[in-house]
Amino acid sequence: MRNLRYTLRFLTAHKSFTAAAVFTLAIGLGANTALFGLMNVVVRPLDVPHAEQLVAIAAETRGDESGGFQYTFSLEALYDLQRRATSFSHVFGVMPRIGGLSDEGKAAQFFYVAVSDNYFPAIGIDPHIGTLFTRRSGSPAAIVLGHTFWMKHFGGDPGVIGRQVRVNGHPAVVTGVVPQGFRGTYLAVEMDGYVSIEDLRIIDPDVERWLYRNRKPRSMQLFDAWRQAWRSTPHSGRCPPCSTVSGANLPTPTQGLARASCLSPTPARCP
Repeated sequence: MRNLRYTLRFLTAHKSFTAAAVFTLAIGLGANTALFGLMNVVVRPLDVPHAEQLVAIAAETRGDESGGFQYTFSLEALYDLQRRATSFSHVFGVMPRIGGLSDEGKAAQFFYVAVSDNYFPAIGIDPHIGTLFTRRSGSPAAIVLGHTFWMKHFGGDPGVIGRQVRVNGHPAVVTGVVPQGFRGTYLAVEMDGYVSIEDLRIIDPDVERWLYRNRKPRSMQLFDAWRQAWRSTPHSGRCPPCSTVSGANLPTPTQGLARASCLSPTPARCP
């Protein structure tokens, strides 16, 4: 007790030292908490069916000695890979966007993803309600809502299916809602909605002048789901070997090498 009283008197008498010590401890504890939280996100697999079969596609350009990889691609490159790749089952692309969604005069910020038409079949999920698009819809554009956005802005009303809304001031119709907690290819972010990349031109006409039939803008992240190819191949309970995938070269219009890396961090299933 005497030592404790002495310590308290010392800390009271030396306020600047006490403040510095408390501040240092707070910074250390906060940094450790943030680091462990980040590591928990990084090592956690994607919350999608058969996450161990999902890979990210990157590319290196012949003649480029920088040693770096390209992780974003043009829409035309996506279509080329979908047509030419034989060792992949579902090559799909995503492109995050920011806009606004209004319904009955009420507007809300809308963080959404423009995705290729095969996105939902490739991910392998079923809608919470409604339907998930598998092709372009035309005008009005078909919109699939994120579960949290649906609960927050529509009160979880199942009658939202078929409702006419406006995205960026342009006509759209809600066709479905994804399951609760679905984040797609994003580990820590739940998007507000999803639209077909071909329907993006309807709700964001500006993309018409640079996204389509243009190989210069690299705005899309590409992924592959090994659904059919992996299941039809003899295996031992493991995903397709990452080393084999990384060595598979796919021709691209830029004469690059398309490569893939496993997204699942589970060593036992995807070393």
